[in-house]
Amino acid sequence: MNKKGQVTIFIIMAILIVVAGVLYFSFRDTIDEKVGIGVNGEPVKVYVDECLQDVSKEVVYLVGNGGGYVFGPELSNESGFNYQILENESYFPGLEEIEEEISLYTTVILISCLDGFESFSNFEIEAGEAEVFVDILNDSVEVNLDYPISIRKGEEIIRYEDFGQAVVPVRLGEMHFVMGKLISENYYSEEGICVSCMVDLAYEHDFVFENVNFRGEDLFILTDFENERTEEPYRFVFVNGGINE
Repeated sequence: MNKKGQVTIFIIMAILIVVAGVLYFSFRDTIDEKVGIGVNGEPVKVYVDECLQDVSKEVVYLVGNGGGYVFGPELSNESGFNYQILENESYFPGLEEIEEEISLYTTVILISCLDGFESFSNFEIEAGEAEVFVDILNDSVEVNLDYPISIRKGEEIIRYEDFGQAVVPVRLGEMHFVMGKLISENYYSEEGICVSCMVDLAYEHDFVFENVNFRGEDLFILTDFENERTEEPYRFVFVNGGINE
């Protein structure tokens, strides 16, 4: 394996081992500096919006590195990478399935980030059930939150339900389309993988394709280095289990 491939593997593995607890503490350190206690409920709303934005970004990046999942599903290798092709069969997740994955983990980690609103001890806050709705577009992922909360201070009560939309500016929808074509166009056979075909297809969409041999298996990595709206490249990664010979 070349040095570039090794570096890529290390980066991906480092991201995949991030757990909800680590995310929680990192979010709290950032958000607590931004939010103060006021005489109305607006600081609480800002707090929720900040958590939603930060958590959404982290989950969307984890899903890319997990091939559509935060944690490896049952059909994954010992390293946790998801099989999208295995013995002639495609297990490539649809956009709706990926949206559900983002929604699930955003909800779970968001609740941890909010920490029962302990930062707002001067308020009495009652929260209902949080619902997260996700839309994967070609050039972004939109995350919306329905979360009924009541905020009481003295005799005043303020209620919120709809919060600001979190937009993660990654090209996940277009990347999903390209990965789907890589699978469906039969770029691999008993003679081997047509890496140049995959590279050309990725290039047409301003992505970079890498095929890295990792522990005897083909790791497919599609990376977006050209998106000026993101601070770090976005990757979609999965294992190609190949076909029966």
